[in-house]
Amino acid sequence: MTPSDWYVGILCVAMGIAIAGLWVVLLVTRQVPEIGAHDAAIYYHLSAELALAAGLLAAGLATIGRASFAVPLSAAALGG
Repeated sequence: MTPSDWYVGILCVAMGIAIAGLWVVLLVTRQVPEIGAHDAAIYYHLSAELALAAGLLAAGLATIGRASFAVPLSAAALGG
């Protein structure tokens, strides 16, 4: 495994944790006013953000674990 593989894996894991953590903090501290207004768009936005976080975590762990599907999964999660 090259150093760049480690960087990509760690970056994906860190970004996934950061995105999920941001939304957890925002929701727990009630800083998302669209939730109280029952705006449907926020639920689509939130599901997209959490799917991105899950994809990044999976891609990072696959890259670090040297899985055969790590490169395409990382490319998809990183928007490439």
